[in-house]
Amino acid sequence: MAKIDIQDVSNKNDIKLFSSLPNRFYKHEKGYIPQLLKHEADFCSPDKNPFLKNNIHAFWIAWHKGLPIGRISAHLDKTYASKHSHETGFFGCLDSVDDHDVVSALIEKAEKWLKMRGIKTVKGPYQFNINQVCGLQINGHDSPPVVKTGFSPPWMSDYVEDNGYTKAKDLVCYTHNTEHSKDWLDRFERITAKSPQLSTDLSIQPIKAKDYPKYLDDMRR
Repeated sequence: MAKIDIQDVSNKNDIKLFSSLPNRFYKHEKGYIPQLLKHEADFCSPDKNPFLKNNIHAFWIAWHKGLPIGRISAHLDKTYASKHSHETGFFGCLDSVDDHDVVSALIEKAEKWLKMRGIKTVKGPYQFNINQVCGLQINGHDSPPVVKTGFSPPWMSDYVEDNGYTKAKDLVCYTHNTEHSKDWLDRFERITAKSPQLSTDLSIQPIKAKDYPKYLDDMRR
């Protein structure tokens, strides 16, 4: 691509656009499910995401002829630095149209930002740490998507590796056949029926979002 302009994400409108880009780029990709825009915007907002509030980070959008064609983030992780290395930084939120030059330009932008902050090793993609969405999807595009597992189009891993990155670790997603859950519940009921104490104290209840604080207090106790 002849002209790629990479601009900083600097305000709330930029964050909204940044958050919506995967839905634009991948709406026709097999295996992709559009994300909830409000959730994604909050996740990428320092006001709503404690990780971003507490760690240095930057977002960028790539443009071509007035149209957004890619995005990327870069960040430091204080927790990782305190336990492992102060010279390791991270990129994430790597999404783009199917164009090798766009991916390379975005990665180069993130690497320069990290290098200016003393980073010698770059890992990614992390959105934004190991406890959230991370890694590239390299297969399974014909399978239904899985919660908290990121989507990458089939060509993305090749473009990233062409920029000098190599696999650090396999991230494996397991599936469970819910038809077996009934057998487990039946066993649970049989076990509790044999013990009056268990039958009295244990129960299975649905979780309601509005009651999360109460559940957390119960678990802490």
